[in-house]
Amino acid sequence: MLAGAWLILLLDSTLEGEVRGRVSPAQMDFMDSALRRHAKRHALICLHHQAMATGSEWIDAKGLENAAEFRERLFGHDNVRAVLWGHVHQEARHSRDGIEWMSTPSTCVQFKPGSREFAIGDEAPGYRYLVLDTGGGIETAVRRVPGVA
Repeated sequence: MLAGAWLILLLDSTLEGEVRGRVSPAQMDFMDSALRRHAKRHALICLHHQAMATGSEWIDAKGLENAAEFRERLFGHDNVRAVLWGHVHQEARHSRDGIEWMSTPSTCVQFKPGSREFAIGDEAPGYRYLVLDTGGGIETAVRRVPGVA
C-alpha cells in the first residue's frame, strides 16, 4: 500500500495449524520486489510474528522461525524505516541498524514481559499508533484502554 511518502507492506507470516510463523520464499520475493520498485519511498513492514527475540523464552520459541533470514533480506534495502508486529501481546521498541523494530500490545490480554513460561501480565489492553513523517521519521506510542482489567 502506498501512503504519501511511504510504502506499507503487509506480510503473511502465518503457518496453517501452527502458533509459530515463517515468511515464505514467495513473501520474501514480494517484499524484495516492492522495496526495489519503491526505493524512493520510506518503508514500513508489518507482519504478525516477532522478527526478533522479546526476552520471554516461551513466546520466543513460537516466533518467526526464519527471523534471521528475514532481517538479512531487510538489511539489503536502504528504504526500510520500521518493522511492526503483534503476536507477543506486549510492547517493545528497539533501534537497530537504522531500523525501528516494534511490537504492539494486544487489544485483549497481555503476556508478562521477560517470563520463562507462559504468564499473563497486568497491563490493560492497548494499541500502538504511528504517525509516519514525510521525511521518514516515525512518531509512535502505546495507548492503554482505561477501565479494563
